[in-house]
Amino acid sequence: ASLARGNLHARRLGPAPGLVARALANEALAAARAYLAAQRVRTAAVETADGELWSGPQSGPNRLESLDPAGAHFARWLPRDGLPGGTVYALASDAMGRIWLSTNRGIASFEHKSGKFHAFTLADGLQGMEFNGGAVATLRNGRIAFGGTNRFNLFAPQSITATRYPA
Repeated sequence: ASLARGNLHARRLGPAPGLVARALANEALAAARAYLAAQRVRTAAVETADGELWSGPQSGPNRLESLDPAGAHFARWLPRDGLPGGTVYALASDAMGRIWLSTNRGIASFEHKSGKFHAFTLADGLQGMEFNGGAVATLRNGRIAFGGTNRFNLFAPQSITATRYPA
C-alpha cells in the first residue's frame, strides 16, 4: 500500500535510508501535514518507487527532505526553476523515477536526478493547457491519465524520452 493512500505505518520517507514515519501521532509528520495545509495543497501526495514523498501545493511541487522533532523539511520548485506555470493540479510518478505534473500551463515531467523539467504543450498533443485539480490516474500498465478542461490526456511515460534538440 502506498503512503499516498494513507498507510503511514513504518514506511521510509525521503532520501535518507532508515527514516521512518510511525503513525499519525508522530509530531514531525503532523508538522509536515500542517506545512502542506498552509501551502494550499491541491493534490494528494505521491510516493515514488524509491520512497520519496512529493506533494503539489498551489505554488509548485514539494519533496519531503526530512522529518525530525523540530518538524518537516521540504525542497520546493517554482517557475523560476523551470516549472511551467505556477499552479500544480495533480502529481504522478513513473517506474523510471520521474514525477509528472499537470499545471496551469500544460503537463511537465521532472527528472530529480538532473533537476530538470520538461514541458509538454498543445504542440505535443495535449487536450488543452489547463487541467483539473486532483484529476490523475496511474493505470496498472504504467500509463498515466491527467484530466483537463477538454477531456483527458493518456500516455505511456516509459515511451517518452527527452531530446537534446530544440523543437
